[in-house]
Amino acid sequence: QQGFDRDDVDLDELQKQSLQIALDGLRRVQQSGTGEDPENLASAEALRRMGEILSRVGEDQEAMRCLTQADGILRTWLRKHPTDVKALRGLIENLWILDETADVDVPESAEGTWLHEATETARTLVKQAPGATSTRLLAESLLNEGQALLDQERPRKATPLIEECLKTCEPLLDGTSQECSEVRSLWADAIDLQYLRLSQRGRDDDALRVLKASLKRLEEFLPKDPDNLDLSMTHLVLKERLVSELDFQASPEAAEAEVQFQQAVTALSERAKADSTDFSIIHETLGIWIQSRELEEDYESLLRLLKADLTIVEMRLSVAKDDVYARVEQAGLCAKIGAIHSMLEMPGNDGRRLLEKSIALYTKLSESNSLEVEDRESFVDALLSAAELDQDEGRDS
Repeated sequence: QQGFDRDDVDLDELQKQSLQIALDGLRRVQQSGTGEDPENLASAEALRRMGEILSRVGEDQEAMRCLTQADGILRTWLRKHPTDVKALRGLIENLWILDETADVDVPESAEGTWLHEATETARTLVKQAPGATSTRLLAESLLNEGQALLDQERPRKATPLIEECLKTCEPLLDGTSQECSEVRSLWADAIDLQYLRLSQRGRDDDALRVLKASLKRLEEFLPKDPDNLDLSMTHLVLKERLVSELDFQASPEAAEAEVQFQQAVTALSERAKADSTDFSIIHETLGIWIQSRELEEDYESLLRLLKADLTIVEMRLSVAKDDVYARVEQAGLCAKIGAIHSMLEMPGNDGRRLLEKSIALYTKLSESNSLEVEDRESFVDALLSAAELDQDEGRDS
């Protein structure tokens, strides 16, 4: 609280301090176990939380040690108590974090097995303790494993998992509890994966049908679940998918879909403007989608999402003019959009204007010592893009 009350508070540093306080406390809990069986569920929970915190702050090696120790405790416990619901839930969540934290040093034999085991454990949990929480854990496990298989270019194995996830979510979609809200988010993410699978197989008509039907249903959920930011974000991305699909099929509906996409951008911009936490989540989530479009080299879709992100960042800056993080992100987005305009030789001067704006922003930030190393790399990229544009237009000097 004292940290928050300071006028010169550094929120990034405060977050690190808060995590360290939590981590120190969890270590004390884990080390203070007494009784005949110190390897109990409380120890496993403390270790899992420690592993999650360490993973968030980039200490992956120590995180893996904590998570592996928690894994051993949970398995030992479940050998004695195979139907213990709390232990089954703990094992599922620990397996998710193990997979997320593991780096390239993990043997290939372990790759993907954690997510598969989480799914099988979740199936057991649903049988032992049917209910909303168990159903949500199964849906999330199915989605995680399906996503991983798609990333590994194994769509045939991924497809039934995604379809099972959608079916698992169905009974809870119209509920009002927090668990039901989380299930709606999982359902929307699974719809996006289902669309991608159909699109990659060239089944454009089926992909379009899935998008339209899913968006119609999703828009029924949004008014009932206004605080669910994940759902709103997936709604935006599915709207963008619809614009891309209709553009690709040269459909007359594309123009109206573009209008609706911009309306979704405006709604999220208002949330970002009003709340710094919402802004961070929206911007970071969009960054994940942007990275995927970069890998796919889908430049039309990439530009649409970059421009949406720039709108959201600039809306945030309209009420937080001194937000250095948002200023740096604004400069980077302008540079990326300008570079793509120039690379694709798009008509008009938007490419040059955005590159010049980016360079001016970066220069000001550099003069105030507000740029990290990676930001300076982006500054150099913007300068190079502007130089290449000058050269292309005959201004070699």
